[in-house]
Amino acid sequence: MPRRASDLEWSLTLFTMTMQLACGLAMAATLLDLGMRRSASEPVRYLGVAVFPLVAIGVLLSLFHLGHPFAAWKSFLNFGRSRLSLEIVVTTIFALSSLFYSALWLMGIARFRLALGTGTVLLGLATVLASAAIYTVRTQPFWNSGWLPMSFLGTTLLFAGLVPTTFRGLLPDDTSARPFLGATMVGGLSLLVSAIWMFRRFCRLGQGRLASAHLQGERPVLSPWSIVPFGFYVLLTGILPSAIALALWSTANDWANLLFARFSLPTFVLISLGAVVGRALTYLAGTSLSRF
Repeated sequence: MPRRASDLEWSLTLFTMTMQLACGLAMAATLLDLGMRRSASEPVRYLGVAVFPLVAIGVLLSLFHLGHPFAAWKSFLNFGRSRLSLEIVVTTIFALSSLFYSALWLMGIARFRLALGTGTVLLGLATVLASAAIYTVRTQPFWNSGWLPMSFLGTTLLFAGLVPTTFRGLLPDDTSARPFLGATMVGGLSLLVSAIWMFRRFCRLGQGRLASAHLQGERPVLSPWSIVPFGFYVLLTGILPSAIALALWSTANDWANLLFARFSLPTFVLISLGAVVGRALTYLAGTSLSRF
């Protein structure tokens, strides 16, 4: 039998995805700000303003995972001794930085915006890595592998490139699209590699003397009911973004530019949905394995 929907850790799935989207948007806005030489078009301004609300939503979503949300402040007391405490501290600093960064965009202040944006991106990446570090522990052999941080970072890079790639109005001209097309392709390929790595990791845990200790009941990634969402994840986050980036790489490719101009929002929604499905499968597969 498949596991219950309540076992999918939706709060953590949406928290990690939201934080990675926020970091990706900060990265895209900072690069666009650098290219515009301190001037800002209205669409890029909206991009910068959106960073903090996304971080705030992510923090609120994470509270649903806690048994006692109002006691979350106590995690600061374990800073340096707990990976969870480290994540909370880094996330808090990232939230504060994104608050000031979005405020500069909202008020149209260019001074210090590029420097603060760079710092916000670095803090966002630190938050992503701190989140991944929580799961890469010896007690959970499925998550304790390089595919998981690759997946987290790949999702961040995918969002950083995907937003300017699919919403071309953010770009000052067609020639400025290639860095974001490259980020889209690298992010998509990273997710494709991490998905294959995850699949192989899960298969190998079923081989050898410790199989019975690691695998309890059904195999959520390998069972027939979940092969379809896994394929959905690989197609939408690995293959589709790479295909889009290749099709749009040539500025003379009029049909591709016209196609993705008309279907930019559905494309972004589909790829984002695929990323959420993949993250849910990550939690589902990991929580189905017993810990040492």
